[in-house]
Order: sequence, then structure tokens, then C-alpha cells
Amino acid sequence: MVEKVLDGKDVTVFSKLSVDEANDFLDKRACGYDKADDGYKCRVCSGTIMQTTLYISIHDTIFKGVCAGGGSVRKVPYPYCPACDGEPKILRACIHCQELLLSRRGILTCFHRSR
Repeated sequence: MVEKVLDGKDVTVFSKLSVDEANDFLDKRACGYDKADDGYKCRVCSGTIMQTTLYISIHDTIFKGVCAGGGSVRKVPYPYCPACDGEPKILRACIHCQELLLSRRGILTCFHRSR
């Protein structure tokens, strides 16, 4: 029996990544499913892919690696397979960047690039 890593849990998906690293992580995750006529299917079990929200806290690099910032949180669509992953309770993550740079460049307004 496969352990369902997200099943009913409060999970930290990633922590202390840069914006580019977080985007790469989410892009790789999107490679685990395929588009079908009726939605998306898991490449492992052919189950229907569901979507929840990943809450990403924005932490400022001015605090030298400490998870602290202005309190900004971005919501990102997060796909999962209920058969393989389980049903998540809540998913969190954090990125570390310069918040001033983040707001100037508009990064994370479309954080997860669609395929």
C-alpha cells in the first residue's frame, strides 16, 4: 500500500526557495499528469487530478534566512492525485526574495505557469 503523503495533513510543500526555484518545483509537479477530455489524469494511476490551494508566504531576504516578512501570502493552484497523494488538509510553502523587487517585477501574479 502506498503512503498517501498529503492525506488529511497540514503539509509544508517547500521552504526557503527563491521564486525561480519555486516555479521550477511547481512546473515539475505539473509533469505528473496529462490532459484528458474530462480534465487531467495522473500518470501513475490514471486517477482524476484534483486541485487545491497552496498558500505561499513571502519572506524578505533582508532577514538573512529567517522566515519573516511583511505578511504577504500568495494563493497558487496546486494539483494532486487523491489516489496517490491523499486529500490534503492545508498546503503551505514559503519563498525568500526581496519584497520590493517582487512588487516591482510583478512576480507571482501568475506564479504557476500553465502548460
